[in-house]
Amino acid sequence: MMHEFVLPSSIFLIIVVAMYVLSIYKNIQKTDAAALYVFNNVFDIVVILVGISGIMALVEVVIPAGFFAHAFDSLSKLILTAIGGTILGSITAGPPILSYPIAKAMLDEGIVLGTIGAFISAWSLIDPISLPVEIRFLGKKFAFWRFFMSFIVASIVGVTMSILL
Repeated sequence: MMHEFVLPSSIFLIIVVAMYVLSIYKNIQKTDAAALYVFNNVFDIVVILVGISGIMALVEVVIPAGFFAHAFDSLSKLILTAIGGTILGSITAGPPILSYPIAKAMLDEGIVLGTIGAFISAWSLIDPISLPVEIRFLGKKFAFWRFFMSFIVASIVGVTMSILL
């Protein structure tokens, strides 16, 4: 399975290195500042990924295989599964890229794609950590309406994916 990612990853790495070298020739001060910024953020993401991997491993050991597969398989529970995925995605924090390993684990457990779609959409759209800052700068009315509409959109994505896939 790992060999599938070697060629695309190598091409991506070559492109990144080429862009970095080009950036050094263009403006070395901005390149240094950008490299430091990326280094700091990559370290934070790696720490979060390690933590999430540990939690996923713990959950995999504690919860029996296939436990969640039957909790979300009924089409009559379509709206509830979408809302469940949206709630799960909305209470999580961190960069949206971290939702993909969790979504893969959900997929491996047999959870329907609608729930996974709602989960990823909610993680991207709804950020409860930034809500106080959003209220301060944009107002309470705007922040809560955006939060509510993002919840609705993520739920609609989940329902639509459940119907179509």
